[in-house]
Amino acid sequence: MQKLLSLSLALALLCAPALSLAVPVTLSGSGTDILSGVAVPQVPARVTVIGNVSLTLTGGKYEYDFNSDKAASACAPLTEAATYDALVEGDGPWTIAIDPLAQGETVAFEGTGPFVSDFFPLDAPHIITFSCTLPDVKDGFALSNVFLDLNYTNHWASASSNSLANEMLSGGQSYTADLILKPEDGASNYYWSLAVDPTVTWSIVLKK
Repeated sequence: MQKLLSLSLALALLCAPALSLAVPVTLSGSGTDILSGVAVPQVPARVTVIGNVSLTLTGGKYEYDFNSDKAASACAPLTEAATYDALVEGDGPWTIAIDPLAQGETVAFEGTGPFVSDFFPLDAPHIITFSCTLPDVKDGFALSNVFLDLNYTNHWASASSNSLANEMLSGGQSYTADLILKPEDGASNYYWSLAVDPTVTWSIVLKK
């Protein structure tokens, strides 16, 4: 019986999915703070900041800044695996999530505010329609930069990106464009990064 149990356990371990390094990092706090030893073993990763704070990561080859204008939320990619010191500056409660990107199935997404997608396949050229709208502002004036980048790992295993949209919108203004996606030689792990104001609604769809 003991040998049977041991055999069953061994088979279960063999059939179990391999452990992944894709473990999200979640930080939270209030006001200005410094957090040491923030390990990010797998990249590219999605860094999401919620709260009116800026985030600076130091400890890798480069210094990385997120949400420098201290908007209500921000989202941007991180492409260097390292153990960082996280400097958070601002007021009020905040949360920070660092999530390694997962494998996805489509280039199409929609949402509101800044965004980093999971990976999607890009084996042939496609045409997409990218649309975004900045809502009307009754009091005051709204202005938002819109940056849409196609990111990937190049054949040197380094992070690369192509800028597909770079626009400035004022309150109530919309932007729509048909864009061509083309695979890069030797590239893999394609993903979107979209830098916009948290109030901008947007969509990325395959053109029919």
